[in-house]
Amino acid sequence: MLYIQYKSDRLTAEKLQKVLQGKGILAAGIQQVNGIKNNDIRYANSSDRSLAENLRDFLKTEKDIQIKDIQIEDKNLIDLSTKGYKVPPGQLEIWLKD
Repeated sequence: MLYIQYKSDRLTAEKLQKVLQGKGILAAGIQQVNGIKNNDIRYANSSDRSLAENLRDFLKTEKDIQIKDIQIEDKNLIDLSTKGYKVPPGQLEIWLKD
């Protein structure tokens, strides 16, 4: 399960959602969030780090994404497991700064 948060560019978020859904990824929702400073992938279970890395790599290499490049650095794979969130394993969020 994947949620997409975006700062201002809803069109990019919608295009990304369609591409991910076309690859069989459950990209369930899109939400505008103010104050996003970086492109991030966030996960709330430390065991989901490999999923976050796979998603990051997919975004770097997927040729079907007909949107601007979404680059996410290793430091922007955000582990929220110590914050006390109760999130099912396998649930990730992509935060888009533009």
